[in-house]
Amino acid sequence: MKKQLLFIISIIIFTSCDKKNELNREDVNSIPEYLIQTIKNRDTSSFLKLFDYQLDPNITDSLAIKNMNLRNFSLAYETFKGKKVEYLEFDTLDGLEGGEIIDNTSLNTYVKVDNTYYKLRLTHHTAKKENYFLLFYLIDLSSECNTILDKPYQPSSGILFSHLNWDTYNDYIFNNVNAVFNNLTEYDIKKIKFRLTIENSDKILFKQTIISEEPIYKGDVKGVTLSELRGVNAGFLLREGNFDWKIEVLEVEPKPEINPCAKIEHLKKKK
Repeated sequence: MKKQLLFIISIIIFTSCDKKNELNREDVNSIPEYLIQTIKNRDTSSFLKLFDYQLDPNITDSLAIKNMNLRNFSLAYETFKGKKVEYLEFDTLDGLEGGEIIDNTSLNTYVKVDNTYYKLRLTHHTAKKENYFLLFYLIDLSSECNTILDKPYQPSSGILFSHLNWDTYNDYIFNNVNAVFNNLTEYDIKKIKFRLTIENSDKILFKQTIISEEPIYKGDVKGVTLSELRGVNAGFLLREGNFDWKIEVLEVEPKPEINPCAKIEHLKKKK
């Protein structure tokens, strides 16, 4: 009788400790722990309930998307297997690739697995009455942090749109030359390092790395004066289309506040 009683108590304790998180599509707060549970239990059918492949009209092969989600799901399971998984928080605003892209169409769940921090990213979150998603990714925040610490921050040309403006003496000699940057990032830039190349089919006229510490505020357009080119005789007609130019952004400071390292420091304070 005593053994039977102990067995029943053990079942009750086990059941209460293994409480199942139900999916509530109308409550976004229920999604993160539900997602973690499906991964830990390798519950593929429950995991797939999170997705709607009609969210993006450009998707023509939903099977390929589904298979990619399942591959990432398996990777997450192998990452979690046999380890302590600690749920920390979720958000819907994030920086990708060190803050280059501000993303507010994903649901990001943050976990600590042993001593490594991960982000479980569900994309195309629309925050409507019912929460559905399109893609799932497992992102190693700790690894991304090490990467961003070890190299300069280089936003893409699409988010720091650059152009070259100039006028001339007698159509052959540069007068006022400016490298113009349109700061479409979400932060103010204090320092920019870039390489300017000017060439035509015959020669490279100018190739130089330039550093400017003139601030470029969020949303502003700023021209960096290139005194190095004033008075330079190109030897050809300085008209649009008569030569090529290229501006390569090599480094921007400061690194954006929305980045993996900053996120990890924030998550450490959740304890």
